[in-house]
Amino acid sequence: DLLAALRPDIAVIQECERPDKLGEVGATAVHWHGDNPHKGLAVLSFGDWRLEPAPQLDPEVKFVLPVRITGGCTFHLLGVWAKAHPKRERSYIGQVHRAVQVYGDWLGAAESVVAGDWNSNAQWDSKRTSNHSATVAQLAALGLVSAYHEHYSEAHGAESRPTLHLLKQAQRPFHIDYCFIPQTWASHLRTVTVGSFADWRAHSDHCPLVVEVAV
Repeated sequence: DLLAALRPDIAVIQECERPDKLGEVGATAVHWHGDNPHKGLAVLSFGDWRLEPAPQLDPEVKFVLPVRITGGCTFHLLGVWAKAHPKRERSYIGQVHRAVQVYGDWLGAAESVVAGDWNSNAQWDSKRTSNHSATVAQLAALGLVSAYHEHYSEAHGAESRPTLHLLKQAQRPFHIDYCFIPQTWASHLRTVTVGSFADWRAHSDHCPLVVEVAV
């Protein structure tokens, strides 16, 4: 019911149950990836939109889900849920950095979107090469920009609207969820909103990032 209230065309959901456990959510298609039936990564389409399988998943890149979106237009989408990895360079933002390397040709072959929970922010850039700013630069080289940062004219690391309140604590706000879109779509952005802590605290420590663009 919370998802339906947002009236999405496409939704990227982290910590999502396997499709056979979801029940009826009104989606036209659901693609799911994970190793825990109760907590995976899902991409859902609604209305006139559809999802198609994309390239074979790289088993070393968890959890990232590439799908082809068709409907009002056609584009590629890389859903993201950045998690820990046994190798430090592959943990959290390292997973996103690696995913852009692995799926870079596919992202560059069509208009593309990269969306999800990165679990990262430029404030936490480290000396390692696979940090947040390096990943933003990778995507920029593919012609992709953050919808939030374009809409609000804010720099990475200086976000005024948090997408996470750690452990549901108001005094621990962070911006760690992103939606990168083609630079050519930026002028067609209608709204970019982040759900409020007051509205979502009872349901999650994350608040939804909602991007509306005329494509």
